[in-house]
This record gives sequence, structure tokens and C-alpha cells, in this order.
Amino acid sequence: MVKKDPKPEKSTASRIKESVDLVKKLQGLGITDSEPGLVELRGKLNEWIRDGPAWSGKIEFARYGRYVELILPTREGVAMTAALKIHPWAAKEIAEQEANKA
Repeated sequence: MVKKDPKPEKSTASRIKESVDLVKKLQGLGITDSEPGLVELRGKLNEWIRDGPAWSGKIEFARYGRYVELILPTREGVAMTAALKIHPWAAKEIAEQEANKA
């Protein structure tokens, strides 16, 4: 059986570009620089940019009732994955507010 060559490590430039794009998208949604979740996210991204290991996990944005599920890969050709999700309790509160408006 012939083994495939492993994909090369993701370059620092690729990591920076993906990180900057993610932070800009979150800021575009109104998440402020002082938000503890964004501060934590930037810390994880900075570790990853400095050739840190692959990482996956959740980062809370409690003030917004949301969290980000994040996957930071180390292999070239595999994009970072970030999904901003709403907590069930926050979704319920929003639904109740919308119902009260009607």
C-alpha cells in the first residue's frame, strides 16, 4: 500500500488571512473589541498563527447569547471553520419577544 504524502503545514500568511477575515466578520455583526469572547478568540487565533497546534472548541459570546464553534486546522488546503450559533435559551427569549410584539 502506497502512502500519500501528508499535506504541507498551513502557511503563516494563510493563517493570518483567515483570522483577519473571521474577526472582521464578527465585528461586522456588531461584536465589539472589548467583548470577552472576541478577546479570547483573538488569543486562540494568535496562538494558531504562531504555528500553534490544530485546535477545536467553543468560545462564548454570552452577552449576545451566542457562541462560536471553531476549528483551526494546521494543514494547507483545509480552511478554518467558524460557526456562530445561538444558545437555546437565547433563541427562546427572542421568540418570546417577537411574540409579544405581535
